[in-house]
Amino acid sequence: RVDLNSYTQKYLSTDLRQMTLSLNQYFATAREIIESHQGLIYEYVGDEIVFFFKQSNSAEKTLQQAASCVRDLFSEVSNLKLQEFTLKASLCAGTLNFVKLDQGHAFSGVPLIQSARMLNYISNKKINSLIVLSSDTNHLSHLIEQQAEISGELKGFDRDFKLSEITAFQSMK
Repeated sequence: RVDLNSYTQKYLSTDLRQMTLSLNQYFATAREIIESHQGLIYEYVGDEIVFFFKQSNSAEKTLQQAASCVRDLFSEVSNLKLQEFTLKASLCAGTLNFVKLDQGHAFSGVPLIQSARMLNYISNKKINSLIVLSSDTNHLSHLIEQQAEISGELKGFDRDFKLSEITAFQSMK
């Protein structure tokens, strides 16, 4: 999932027409990037985009694919200069279940819950940041330039987690 930092404050203090133009540009660019990495958008929740990747050859490759997508989102949003927005993102691996609702269907699963809780650990909202489980960073080491370790408790989970906040990626080759 990826979310615009400080969206509410900027929305309330910015010209509505300009904000709408900026958001339209952001959502169109984000969709193009996510789809170019074979990601599938699940839903838009306000300024947040929840998307997923079907597991390809291996969980490790799928995790790398998702992290590369987030890296490209960070790069493109910085290039757009949208009302000085930055992004916060979280990435979780796991299985999603497709459940029937009263009307329609929805996904359910630990990655959805965990990724929402992890966003709360982003420390600096003035820069683009991706938060992942520290155990997943060994699969992403060739993409990461700068990261910080965080320990935290995620609401609803019965154990502490070691998290890594990635604030810079290696240059694209």
